[in-house]
Amino acid sequence: MNNSDIEKELEEMYSQMMSRVCGMTLEKAQELTRMGIKVSKKQALKEGTNNLPENYGDLLLREAVNGNSNSRKIVDRARKEKATDDDIREFWNLNDLQRRMVFWSEDIFRFASFETFKKEGLNSDEAMIKVRKMFPMYGDPNNEKHVSGDDRPLPNELRGRVDEYRKKIGVINIEAKSKQYTTYNAFVRSEIREGNL
Repeated sequence: MNNSDIEKELEEMYSQMMSRVCGMTLEKAQELTRMGIKVSKKQALKEGTNNLPENYGDLLLREAVNGNSNSRKIVDRARKEKATDDDIREFWNLNDLQRRMVFWSEDIFRFASFETFKKEGLNSDEAMIKVRKMFPMYGDPNNEKHVSGDDRPLPNELRGRVDEYRKKIGVINIEAKSKQYTTYNAFVRSEIREGNL
């Protein structure tokens, strides 16, 4: 699939999703999505990831085995957090724009939820606590700037498995099971340790 086709597919998918989930008009959702694609492409160009090959996950794993220090660092960090080679391959084999649009859409949904909670009367800290209980937070698991322990960011490579688990057991079951945890991330880590995820 060429880049133009990927962009069209992403615009259609995220416009529909934004319209449905955020309650905005399709036109507004399309405008927002186009902006997200433009910003994502600009970031990719700036960071030099815009030309990563489609099978980058396979290459990354192979290079890690061959001793490439940058590849090994990425793979080892993900594995330390219980990501499998399949998780790593799935995440990194995505087209760079697809990967960036996943990040973008998650930020939009988190921000919309945060704003809704504030409108319901929660202060910023309370709203953020609620967002962290509802959504997995991804990033560098070594980043303990805002949270620590099991609440730390999950590695990006776990996204696919976490999404599949949510589909498999359903949102209602997850809400019931995750209530006892400080964050969704702590719940995910517990489920991984128990062998459920």
